[in-house]
Amino acid sequence: MMTRLNFKQLNLKEHGIQKVLGELEAKVMEIIWAKGEATSRQIHQALARYQKLAPTTVTTILSRLVEKGLIIKSEDRRGGGYRPSVTKTKFLTAITKKLIMSWLSDKHLLSAVRFEETLADLSAADKKALRDFLKKK
Repeated sequence: MMTRLNFKQLNLKEHGIQKVLGELEAKVMEIIWAKGEATSRQIHQALARYQKLAPTTVTTILSRLVEKGLIIKSEDRRGGGYRPSVTKTKFLTAITKKLIMSWLSDKHLLSAVRFEETLADLSAADKKALRDFLKKK
């Protein structure tokens, strides 16, 4: 279970989970979600297809993701595997919820006005998706 979701940065220029995770953290999470469980070596090999990284860099990224509560290190087998503590869908939902709650708790009227303007600019499909999301909560 994800123990906390505290992100220090929010990069609105990025897409998906890279809004709150660094590029390498996001790539590692995608690998772990796709595999279900993976060793640091397997993750390093998967990343090596795209860029050259030292194994220690992958270990550091994995440690950060463990600290953030996004993955769990299992000591069950040699080399230790890592598995997600939360599904990608639940992670994206938590990010969205935290972001919306942050905006709604903002005491500045300008932020509320900008949020209202943003809602007005949404497509009908996006408005429906947002309504459906809010009804679930």
